[in-house]
Amino acid sequence: DISIDEAEQFLREGLRGNPGDPQLLFDLGRMYSDQRHDPIRARNLWEAGLRNLETLPDKDKDEHKFIAEQLLAALAKLEEQANRPEQAIAHLERLKALSPQPDAIQKWIEDVKAKRNR
Repeated sequence: DISIDEAEQFLREGLRGNPGDPQLLFDLGRMYSDQRHDPIRARNLWEAGLRNLETLPDKDKDEHKFIAEQLLAALAKLEEQANRPEQAIAHLERLKALSPQPDAIQKWIEDVKAKRNR
């Protein structure tokens, strides 16, 4: 069985070889969120992944649409858990524009707004 430290080392080695790779940043952020319970570091990694996606040429953005969706959904969930509904909604609005299921994302937005207004 691989330890969390070994997994982190593996992902960081991958990032050394592929600086700024959005998938590796997503996976590393997920490890910080789920295993290390460090939402601030997870947020920083996921935001870096999004920034790196935004710098890609338009022709490459379609290839990376799924990872963009994963990053936005992870950030939205993190912000919702941190009781930062405005930030969660901003990520969800961006996600809705990419998602093959915009109605489901709209429902999520409405749920966040309803919780905010309680």
